[in-house]
Amino acid sequence: YIFGASIDEKDTVSLSAALFMIIVMTLVFGVYSLEDHGLFMEILWIFSTYLESISMLPQYIYCYRDADNKCPLVSAYVFAMGGYQMVFGVSWGHHFLFRPYDLDVSSMISGFLGIVFFCDYLTFRVMGASMLVQVCISVDDTIKEAEEAAWSVLAGRGTPGIREEPVNPEVIGHRSDEIEMATGLVEH
Repeated sequence: YIFGASIDEKDTVSLSAALFMIIVMTLVFGVYSLEDHGLFMEILWIFSTYLESISMLPQYIYCYRDADNKCPLVSAYVFAMGGYQMVFGVSWGHHFLFRPYDLDVSSMISGFLGIVFFCDYLTFRVMGASMLVQVCISVDDTIKEAEEAAWSVLAGRGTPGIREEPVNPEVIGHRSDEIEMATGLVEH
């Protein structure tokens, strides 16, 4: 389950790819303060806020892929968790508007992402289409294909769709026309 779906074909989000994305977001967008609890605790806090912002993304993608599923339990779960994300985001929007001195940028970004993903899901459920469905599924499929190719290379099977030929060390750094002339492949 760590590296993606193993049983259900619609459950395709890779945990390792999501965690990598969150680590990058933490390091790039994090605003750190050494005064509070130290750098390590600050990094963990920012990591947790970004993890929270995309925690529902796998469920949204699953629901996008399983649009015909009208199970009330699934809908109740997604609405409850998405509603929480919405309240969290609105809370940080309130901080942005009325209490800028008490603003945590990482939490505000996390809240904004939660609002965007939940609103997109609501649009998908109500109208049957949304702006992020194709983007989310496309990115998810690309990550899945890249991960499968990486596992294939690690297993020694090579990259799918690419012909593997041994490289002649004598031709490295030479143009293809020079190589053809040196090996006699050019017809006169």
